[in-house]
Amino acid sequence: MRHLVLYVPDGSSLSVELGTKECDKRKTTANLRELISDFVDDWGIDRSKVRAVVTDGGANIKAAVKAEFGDSKHLSCFAHRLNLIGQRIIGNEGNVPSQQTAPPPDLPEDEDDITDDGEEEEHAAAGSVRELIGKVKKIVRFFKHSELASSKLRALQKAEMGKTDATVVNLINEVKTRWNSCYTMCDRYAFRL
Repeated sequence: MRHLVLYVPDGSSLSVELGTKECDKRKTTANLRELISDFVDDWGIDRSKVRAVVTDGGANIKAAVKAEFGDSKHLSCFAHRLNLIGQRIIGNEGNVPSQQTAPPPDLPEDEDDITDDGEEEEHAAAGSVRELIGKVKKIVRFFKHSELASSKLRALQKAEMGKTDATVVNLINEVKTRWNSCYTMCDRYAFRL
């Protein structure tokens, strides 16, 4: 719980950030409810006056809000729902590779195995947005897992684009729960640095 939106009698609204607390425990329903309860108590908010609590679609946070305020007080965030629609349209309903903990199996075992000889790769039928995004993600993952490749990319930016250490940028990986991260990943990949 970060923001409190107050609706005043004249129909306007005011968004106030209550604060941010580190959650050093697992994000279980009980632990999240405890954090929410702490915010409510710290700010002296009367639970009976809370009209709605807006969260993402995570089962744990939804259950925590419902446990703290009642079933009728939870609303799913509209932006998150739109993001889910966009993810479904581009066929990205499963796990996002950026959220995987192990490097993908198609990466070289060692950075010394990186070659510039343009190894041939099997290509599926061209034309699919999902296929294009998949190819971009594969390249981004490669750079994220290879310090040698990342340092070569930074050096190229300095040499060919005149960038300094302060202005050099890295590729961005998609994060499924972040609004527009797929677009941002592709935009950065297209070297709109």
